[in-house]
Amino acid sequence: MISVDPALGDTIGATTVTLTGTLFAVGAEVSLGGSACTSVVVDSETQITCTTPAHAAGAVDVIVTNPDNESGMLSGAYTYAILSFQAVKAVGFGGTGSDGVSTFDIDPQGQAVVMGNFSGTVDFGCGALTSTASANAYLVKKDFDTNQCIWSRLMPNGRQSTAIDGAGDVLVAGSFSSAFDFGDGVRSTNGGNDIYLAKYAGADGTPLWVRTFGSASTFEWASVAVDQSNDDVVITGTLGGSINFGGGPLSLFGSTDIFLAKFSSNGTHAWSRSFGGNGPDEQTAMALSSLGEIGITGMCRNASNFGGGALPNVNQKTIFIAKYSGVDGSYIWARRTGGTNSAWESWGAAVDFDAAGNLYGSGYFSGTINFGTGPNLVATSTVNTYVVKLDSSDGSHLWSQRFGNTNEGTYGAQISVDQRGNVYLWDGQTGDMAYSTFNFTGQGQRDLYLVKLLVGDGSVVWARQFANALPQYQSRIKAFSDGRILVGLSYQGDLSFGEVSLSSAGDQDGGMVKFVDP
Repeated sequence: MISVDPALGDTIGATTVTLTGTLFAVGAEVSLGGSACTSVVVDSETQITCTTPAHAAGAVDVIVTNPDNESGMLSGAYTYAILSFQAVKAVGFGGTGSDGVSTFDIDPQGQAVVMGNFSGTVDFGCGALTSTASANAYLVKKDFDTNQCIWSRLMPNGRQSTAIDGAGDVLVAGSFSSAFDFGDGVRSTNGGNDIYLAKYAGADGTPLWVRTFGSASTFEWASVAVDQSNDDVVITGTLGGSINFGGGPLSLFGSTDIFLAKFSSNGTHAWSRSFGGNGPDEQTAMALSSLGEIGITGMCRNASNFGGGALPNVNQKTIFIAKYSGVDGSYIWARRTGGTNSAWESWGAAVDFDAAGNLYGSGYFSGTINFGTGPNLVATSTVNTYVVKLDSSDGSHLWSQRFGNTNEGTYGAQISVDQRGNVYLWDGQTGDMAYSTFNFTGQGQRDLYLVKLLVGDGSVVWARQFANALPQYQSRIKAFSDGRILVGLSYQGDLSFGEVSLSSAGDQDGGMVKFVDP
């Protein structure tokens, strides 16, 4: 053989290649990396065309074998590379009970820290964890690509959040309702749900420090993020009473309010704030910009004040998105909007920043919403998904999109911005669905969708559906500048993502999937 043209093709195969050489015979077979080419045509004694098979990335040998078993080889003559969007890895988390993935983070080495809830007993490869009445959550660190367990530990009931700092150590925040040992001894609550913030060594899960906060009231939720410039730790969540993070008691303005606090990398309190109104206000998600600025979103009701003065009540439970300084937690701006259908709620579910500091939000709404100067978004069912981009400096509306159908919509659509100019939406819907010109037929009780939008105007680039006859639930999504996209989910049955798939061992399992979008 003399040459292969082209010498580069996609890992999914289906590339037509032309081989040149001498003495090719009718009936010859072609293999690339040990896998057979299809649609082989011997054009002449000096030329063959065929279609490449799928293969892992890397250089492979090309071999032509004539019917008389005479063969020729070009060593490393063809290179496979990921050239199109595809799923490259799927990992399940769970046992024979009902399990899920609620959140995750991943370090530059590809080691993932995953949290979720489980029932019964699970073993991720580091030893069995058994749920109890007060502890049915897990924290596990794995090499995602090899699925090798590095360490795991039992965590308390309740919502969780996790992040990885620059040293590879693991931050975890959440709430707990009864005595629990985080690794440094048993800690009791103050009467209701208390907040915990813990840091574990990335290498082996050893507790480095643990902080707990609370009072006789109930504290329902905490999100954690790490400032990658200095490894400072930021938490935010919902408080139901007075709480002291180290800077003095924070005030409660209504039935529930929102707190924001910052700690050094060794757990020392830096500052803390609370804000809200005379009704319930709840936080659901947080993100940090490359400059350490803080974006949060959630739900507010009545005339809530996020630091810049009371925002007038729009309607019942409404969406808020706010931005704060990472230096001292001071207010930068806040925006609020709510649906016109008072029988249904509107909530913010996720936020993220782009490289310029613009803030993106996603969630669900009912009725009609408007984020300022943008067009009205009108729900076509009880609730629809929204995605919005707000200006870095003042939160003014840049663009917004609505996605939904005539069925009851999704709760908790997630987004991530990859710093290359793309926004990825991780959505869940029931029934037939359309994302711009990409139309899908509903497959089951709840289907999952991954959608790519442009940061410039929010236009849809592509959309993919992942579904079977059973309900599936999305959790976090994280996109990277090298084209990797990781998603978390809770799934049932056999679920295909195209090139890879997951199969639940119990009623419901958790999962993570890695996609590549070159």
